[in-house]
Amino acid sequence: DPAAIRRRYSTSAGLEICIEEDRCHDSESRHKAEDVGYLGVSSGLLSDASGEALGEAGRIQAGSLGPQEWNTLSFQREYTDPVVLMQVGSSADATPAHIRLRQVSAGRVEYRIEEWDCDDGVHGTETIDYVVIEAGDHRLDGDVRLLAGRPDLSADGSKSVTTLSFTPAFADRPVVFSQSQSASDSSAIVTRHDEIQDRQAAFTLVEHEGADQIHGLETVGYLAIGQPQTATPTPTPTPQPEPLVLVKEGNGAGSVLVDGVVVCDPSCRRAEIPYREGESLQLSIAVEAGSRFTGWMVNLSLIHISEPTRPPVASRMPSSA
Repeated sequence: DPAAIRRRYSTSAGLEICIEEDRCHDSESRHKAEDVGYLGVSSGLLSDASGEALGEAGRIQAGSLGPQEWNTLSFQREYTDPVVLMQVGSSADATPAHIRLRQVSAGRVEYRIEEWDCDDGVHGTETIDYVVIEAGDHRLDGDVRLLAGRPDLSADGSKSVTTLSFTPAFADRPVVFSQSQSASDSSAIVTRHDEIQDRQAAFTLVEHEGADQIHGLETVGYLAIGQPQTATPTPTPTPQPEPLVLVKEGNGAGSVLVDGVVVCDPSCRRAEIPYREGESLQLSIAVEAGSRFTGWMVNLSLIHISEPTRPPVASRMPSSA
């Protein structure tokens, strides 16, 4: 059933809300449970995480003498492409109502308290809260992403839904707000959204219960707020091990040790040691009695152990290297 959110008793500590249906078709106003998003900001100018001007928020009071009465709200600064959200923040008049906007410009917006078409449009004074945000993709303190836009939507029946994409996607489902920014079609409407996902949400224009739900083209402003999707870091390739090949030359006997561990005993003539690029290994020699170590042929990874009868050759590297 068509419905809007009605609020009252807004304070710094919280507020009361209800889902308010229209009464055009019948007086029954029971409504199934819905997901309701909320945003709380202090009055004044708003900035993004870098301190750049982002928008503003405030509170005013207004009533309505009829459906043709429009009021003007002047912004505290000018915007390039503002998105405006306004909501009735009290319940002084019990007649179901919401805010309708038109003529959104760089420095102002026209608004009125809009009752449903079956009511007379005369409404008592209410408190109205508003927020103005520059359209675009913004970052707030606490690594919060705020996406604001102004697409054009229409309705051609009760099943008319438009899906808007969030590019790039959020990390999870964002909180979404929306409101018509125009009054091209005079029939009273609210916006509804559903199927909110990290990368899209479905929007629709809703007239009162019993109406044909056919509505002309309107500009709809929306805010989507949530955690930004973090870029997936490119994994650093893990160096693959390549064997360090050790080969004994000569006819002597001895063991080869890597980091103090024997990897090639006196009977072994060749060994392969797993080795990763950038890794440090300490090689050492344990020569058997009657043999001596004569040197390394490092570029070929060869180890030369000679018999004592061979002429002594000074090693270029100590055995502890």
